Amino acid sequence: MDLRQIQYFLCLYEEKSVTKAAKRLNIVQPALSMQISRLESEIGRELFTRTPRGMHSTPAADEMYSLFVPVVSAFASAKAKVTHDGKSLSGHVRIGLISSIGHSVLPSVLTQFTESYPNITLSITEGLTDPLCEDVNHGRIDLAFVNRPRGHSSLAQELVLREEIVLMSSARSGEKLPAKMQLKEVVKHRLILPTRDHGLRHVLEDYAKKLGITLAPVFELDSLLAKSLLISQGPYVGFLPESVIQNLRNRTAVHFRTHRLESPSLYRDLVYVFNPQRAPSAAAQAFAQALGNRMRLTHEQSLGSVIELRRAQGKPEDPIQSVLEVDEDSLA
Repeated sequence: MDLRQIQYFLCLYEEKSVTKAAKRLNIVQPALSMQISRLESEIGRELFTRTPRGMHSTPAADEMYSLFVPVVSAFASAKAKVTHDGKSLSGHVRIGLISSIGHSVLPSVLTQFTESYPNITLSITEGLTDPLCEDVNHGRIDLAFVNRPRGHSSLAQELVLREEIVLMSSARSGEKLPAKMQLKEVVKHRLILPTRDHGLRHVLEDYAKKLGITLAPVFELDSLLAKSLLISQGPYVGFLPESVIQNLRNRTAVHFRTHRLESPSLYRDLVYVFNPQRAPSAAAQAFAQALGNRMRLTHEQSLGSVIELRRAQGKPEDPIQSVLEVDEDSLA
């Protein structure tokens, strides 16, 4: 029994398919099948039963998986620490992101990170929170930055940022909504929501449920840009996190107003998740730190800059409200 056989076994156990496991390992299927057969012969126990629906693990495989995952993870982590230091880090890192992060700080982080770590290659996948967590859990990606998931208690979670979620309405609409609103007032308007599998939708549904309110959107839409364009044209309203609002103002010409929810306010937690039985490599940890730091710095800078602007204008220094207010003349 050697490390390569164990890695092949772990991959097949997680993928439950010879085809998928071979593709992930970048080997041909016969080579994988041969190594698993040798492993079964050596330990004298059957590890998988083959069915039309895929490979099913036996109790022996379940036991073997629980024993060897921490060993292989510790080996990979120790190898990374011994063989790499600082900018000499190398390897391939697979990261998952929800789209709101991909549209904001990601481009600048990628530029700086690849300059600092030229020997690290990156594979970035955008997706929804739950599928990305499944990918992390099954080893298809190393870690993911997502909304705090409802389930997946087996994954380790580290808080990156807490930010407010606000309502958007058209700046061109004849009806000017108040700066602060309660959800019971919002649902009277033509509401656009993310689809039901979207992490932001989960946050909104949980918030509404606590208030005893049912959300009934006129339609569901995940695309940030399409949603923003529709809202800017009116007569629709919708919810977005403040970081997305700020990014839209910096990079697009959409016309919108923003409104804070009150009684209570609404926030989301952005976290990064990883499988504690498969510790991220030093290269993956370096990227996670770079992205997390940039997200926090951008958030702090957006609050700080608007506070200074409000001081110059002689306005109250409410940092959150400052970020959400729009100078409609500047959008013309």
